[in-house]
Amino acid sequence: MYMEWLQIKQVRNLESVQLSPGPRLNFLIGKNASGKTAILEAIFLLSRGRSFRTPKIQDVIQHNQKTLLVYARLQHEQEGGVSTALEKGYGQTSIRYNGNKVSVVSEQSRGVPVVLVTQDSQTLVTGSPKERRHWLDWAMFHVEQGYLENWKVYMRALRQRNVLLKKGINQRELYRAWEQAMVESGGYLTRTRQRFLNELLEAVWLLSKEIFSEQTMIRLSTDWPEPRPESDIYAETWDTDLKSGYTHVGSHNVDVKIQLKNKNMSETYSRGQIKLFVCLLMMAQAKVLADRTGIKPIVLIDDYMAELDNDACKYLLMSLASSPFQVFLSNTEPQNCFKNKEIYKMFHVERGEISDYQNT
Repeated sequence: MYMEWLQIKQVRNLESVQLSPGPRLNFLIGKNASGKTAILEAIFLLSRGRSFRTPKIQDVIQHNQKTLLVYARLQHEQEGGVSTALEKGYGQTSIRYNGNKVSVVSEQSRGVPVVLVTQDSQTLVTGSPKERRHWLDWAMFHVEQGYLENWKVYMRALRQRNVLLKKGINQRELYRAWEQAMVESGGYLTRTRQRFLNELLEAVWLLSKEIFSEQTMIRLSTDWPEPRPESDIYAETWDTDLKSGYTHVGSHNVDVKIQLKNKNMSETYSRGQIKLFVCLLMMAQAKVLADRTGIKPIVLIDDYMAELDNDACKYLLMSLASSPFQVFLSNTEPQNCFKNKEIYKMFHVERGEISDYQNT
């Protein structure tokens, strides 16, 4: 899938801009605060119905305006030519897809998938397990049809079990039905998560093996001794859970370990190496998503040169150029390492206006 045409209205300093991107690499070049990241934000909004920069939509809508609008024409692998639009204001969101109203944002996210890399994406390696779980759950939502429903079943049962624990109800039989639901849905989550991580590991190794000499391990880490069944763990930890008032172990507390030689990558790699690895990891995620669904996501990379040396930056760009995805990259200065001008387009962004980039 790729965008043929994009219109953005009243998103931050973008009053009304149009863009005809190419199907491969699209560079957004301009000074800080020129509107480059706002363009990426608008594409993300069109897919996810929310900003990646702030939870407050009033920070995104242009000053003295009530709504923002993002409209795009797409070439879709399964549906051919598609038009879609998002209008968002204070407390209301309207999404249209080929003229039909989209009532649930998740439907739009499936039809118009995006993969995003920002400076904050490095927390996949350096951040907390909660941040990695959030990333994993969102990735799984796209590649596993039944994932969202099983996740909801698990979380509903977990909440009910925690209600009983918080009230201090000391009747073991009242917990078993909720624990059974957690075991069944949690087992599905664990199996599908691990299968996805195995595919992701293979894809990221193919992308990274020429620049990273050692293969990274990406695995699901549970907080109970394997291969013991989860049902036994709930029974054994019940007394402890009852005293504390919440459930300590289970599929809601897993982590994704990203390691080299049994050491966390954050302890081994420099910030620049981590940035490059995360970019390649998200490209691998895009590949798995495309392989599983038949829909190629749009890849967004903000400030792509930050913390990368020239060799790492060139490696990233060459990897992106050889991928099948439409990519949008922002930066303050251009870095042109391509002889074939057909694989990229370059745009200049200044004070909320966009134009073709003119080399000087």
